[in-house]
Amino acid sequence: MLPHISCEEFSMKNRDVSKIPVIADAQLSSVLRMDDVIEVIERGFREYGKNHVVMPQRSATVVSNEDVLLTMPAYVGGEVKALGAKLATVFASNPERHQLPTVHALIAMFDPETGIPRAILEGSMITAFRTGAVSAIATKFLARTNASVLGVIGTGSQAQSQVNGICAVRKIDKIKVYSRKTSNVDSFVSKMRTTIRQPIEAAKTAKETVQDSDIVITATNSVTPVLRYEWLEPGTHINAVGAYRPTMRELDEDTITNSKLVVDSKEACLAEAGEIAIPISQNKIRESHIYAELAELVNGPKVGRSNDSEVTVFKSVGLAFEDIVTSKSVLDKLKI
Repeated sequence: MLPHISCEEFSMKNRDVSKIPVIADAQLSSVLRMDDVIEVIERGFREYGKNHVVMPQRSATVVSNEDVLLTMPAYVGGEVKALGAKLATVFASNPERHQLPTVHALIAMFDPETGIPRAILEGSMITAFRTGAVSAIATKFLARTNASVLGVIGTGSQAQSQVNGICAVRKIDKIKVYSRKTSNVDSFVSKMRTTIRQPIEAAKTAKETVQDSDIVITATNSVTPVLRYEWLEPGTHINAVGAYRPTMRELDEDTITNSKLVVDSKEACLAEAGEIAIPISQNKIRESHIYAELAELVNGPKVGRSNDSEVTVFKSVGLAFEDIVTSKSVLDKLKI
């Protein structure tokens, strides 16, 4: 005799996968707002700091020297309760060779109580928004309250959301932008002038971008430093978001060794961030040089900036739970 199966159990066991919603960037653009994403991810960091996040180290499938497929699952418990995984490709030569973005991604979301697939979301816009929001949270704790000049090195898909995130937490009066390709800078500046009210201008060199800036963003795929400590004014805050492999770095060793260093995750940054891994391998710093994880600033007891003259650095490599809590908030808004 076959076991009895209720209607609800039958429906759950035979869910039509073809009917799972697929949310594209065009639909995401109608619901993603930087202020909301900052709030959602800060809530996620609170849960992360309380050990309510299960998140294995992301795996990297290396396609070539510059290209990689990243696998990033996470479960967020506590008050959030979200389950999902992101698959992301990072193909560094895409912009030049194919006129395509560097990052492409898909995010699969599941019901955390039943494991039933809930939706698939295009991940490029979510990746950009969540990375900008994380930098905004770090800036809120680490940049001077009167910071008003923003320098940006890099003009890829991350740069726009980085600018939007910083402008959401600080009153920015001037933005300077630099990229090795002048055409990229001109295109980025023209585009940003249609979306932000702050004055924005192209810089001729990375040094010019950094000098006199209160906050600096580095969003490149460089394997050699694009920012040097000697260019920095006292009290500068830096968000280094581009380099994501142990052989890549955007900041020179002096910047790391002479700054208060905060990371999104110690485990992830020690494994993946060249800015940290390389000086450690050369015995120039120890793991203890990392002052705090961002969650320790969000939850306490550690404080962010302690005076107006210290140089602060936030290094992030990107954490899966950031994508998952952002995706959950989108599905909640869309009532999916």
